[in-house]
Amino acid sequence: MRIKHYQRLQKIILFVFVIISVIFLISHLSSVYINNNVRYYPDYDQLDLIPILEKNELSNDDYKTLFYQTGLGPSAIDEIRSRTNYDHTMITSYQDDFFYPMPFAPFRSGVITPLYSVNEKGQRSYGFEFAPYHNGYVFVTDSTHTLGFRHGHSAVITDSERGESIEALTLGETSSLVSVTSWRYRPTFIMLKLKNTNQETLDEIAQYAIDELLDIPYDLTVGFLSPKNPPLEKIKGTHCSHLVWYLFMQFGYDVDADGGWLVTPRDIMYSDMFEVVQIYGLNPDDFWSD
Repeated sequence: MRIKHYQRLQKIILFVFVIISVIFLISHLSSVYINNNVRYYPDYDQLDLIPILEKNELSNDDYKTLFYQTGLGPSAIDEIRSRTNYDHTMITSYQDDFFYPMPFAPFRSGVITPLYSVNEKGQRSYGFEFAPYHNGYVFVTDSTHTLGFRHGHSAVITDSERGESIEALTLGETSSLVSVTSWRYRPTFIMLKLKNTNQETLDEIAQYAIDELLDIPYDLTVGFLSPKNPPLEKIKGTHCSHLVWYLFMQFGYDVDADGGWLVTPRDIMYSDMFEVVQIYGLNPDDFWSD
């Protein structure tokens, strides 16, 4: 009897070991794939943009060409060109960044693995310049993964002059104000802003985030084990993309692309409530990497 019990226990242990090993292997292979395929590099030629930039007015085709060449959306192009000290290099410098094959490397923090641009010495290094951004703008990346699952990260600008955003970073922490500096290290990036919305409204959204949404515990189960849109006084947890969604939802903007019970950075990225201000390391035709 004892021998049979012992043999059964051995089989259970072996089965559990095999399952864990398979999960670990799949996770490892997925992580390797993400690390090797995280960033999109243009598969088309880098063009001379000066003939376009010398025009007083740009056509839709001009804006499309500039987007594919620089990653800058129409609003960013217009804002840069409206500067009193404008010269064409202010646009073409983004083109150089967009086409440059910047290397990157994983930086493991617990089970969460963000990816960062690095220089030839393997040190973290800025890969690109931000387009002009303002309060209420949204940042998203798809280059953060956990155990082989690409989930990304997102944030909302709360103080553009100080370069601060509100973010829910990771388990064990609460939502907080964070410098946006680290976003320039990321190999993939998209900047979004609400369509047809004036800056006064965006300022109100940013201030609401500061006044009401700081110090909320990180909780991955929001929308699954707890309500997605609870009253403010009853919100007990959030995560990066839920924080973004919840903030805009308080002003009547549902920025969850699929409207499901769980909101992800991908849902934020593809929301038709936003217009694209800038992309970097992403395919202009399909932002989220495979």
